[in-house]
Amino acid sequence: MAPLMKAEVLVLFLLANRNAEAYQPGSKTGFWSHLREDFAKETGKQHKSLHRVLCRETERRRAYLDSLRTGQTDSESELTVQIDNWIDVVGEEERLNKERSEAANTVLTSSQWVQDIQDSLSVALAAKRKYQRNPPKSCDKSIGQRARELSGFDVDDDEELQSDNCEDISSINSPPFETSTPVYQSTSSARGQS
Repeated sequence: MAPLMKAEVLVLFLLANRNAEAYQPGSKTGFWSHLREDFAKETGKQHKSLHRVLCRETERRRAYLDSLRTGQTDSESELTVQIDNWIDVVGEEERLNKERSEAANTVLTSSQWVQDIQDSLSVALAAKRKYQRNPPKSCDKSIGQRARELSGFDVDDDEELQSDNCEDISSINSPPFETSTPVYQSTSSARGQS
């Protein structure tokens, strides 16, 4: 296939910029098929690799613009203006793709965080269910009895000792609370006398 002439490249970029709204993220089959049809109508030539021509010319222009030093100006032609416009279209698509990718990564990250929480909760729930099915065996001994056993004291007849030495609390007669400090009682008649 013969390379495109400069005028044909200009037509290609004019057509691409005219249909830029159809150049959206995702499938571009419709965009490229319409571009091929429009290019064939305008130039009378069939070309199957218009995508490569656009990419090649765009990359050349980007490289040229990157090589310019600060303060240098570019001599503009109709072709360079059209290529610059196309660079903006492609740049916008790249920006949208990057935002979508970052949003997807954010969703994946938060989904992973939620998954980690769910995993830890399911482990805790499984442990709880296991505990409920097999509760620990409780000792029938009081805390005091276990402490005496652990201390090494002889605990034979311990319950008998407790019952012989313990009195019922209700049987204890305690005198009213006594204090060494005298308690003064005031009467209303004492106030009236002066």
